[in-house]
Amino acid sequence: MIPIALVTLAIADAGVAGFRAAAGRNPLIDKRRYYRSAIRAGCSMGVTVMGVLSVFLVGVIWLCGDPAITYSEFTAAGRVMLLVYVPFAVLTGTMLAVWPAAGVQLRGLLTVLVFGPITLLRPFVIVGGALAACLSVRSAPVWIGCGLAVLATLLTEPVLGRSHRARLM
Repeated sequence: MIPIALVTLAIADAGVAGFRAAAGRNPLIDKRRYYRSAIRAGCSMGVTVMGVLSVFLVGVIWLCGDPAITYSEFTAAGRVMLLVYVPFAVLTGTMLAVWPAAGVQLRGLLTVLVFGPITLLRPFVIVGGALAACLSVRSAPVWIGCGLAVLATLLTEPVLGRSHRARLM
């Protein structure tokens, strides 16, 4: 269950990254279709990246001396990561749920006062969750897995942003 929760959060994060990468790049007044497309592109990238990472980590688990112990170490680390990531995801998700229903002025206020700080905090939360997991489970395979997950997650938004810039040119 813990791996599924982490993958789900990563895919949702990639969808939000797609939204952020697209924000402010389209002059249309009605941007709903544009944003839906950006979110789908982000989720699609998240599914692809998490699929590749999952296959790699399953390989790492099987190549270690005792796969059951290694899997339990990954699960313990994942539990710690969820303790960091879930509150941040709930806050972000709540704001995203309110945003479409809000009027134009409230959306602008939410964007500046909530989404701006959330965007700035995101890398620290991602790295902080992985560091907490690594400190709780002293295992080289877990450290490698956490490092790759952090790298993949943090690179999603710049790659999506580059994709949106290329489409506009």
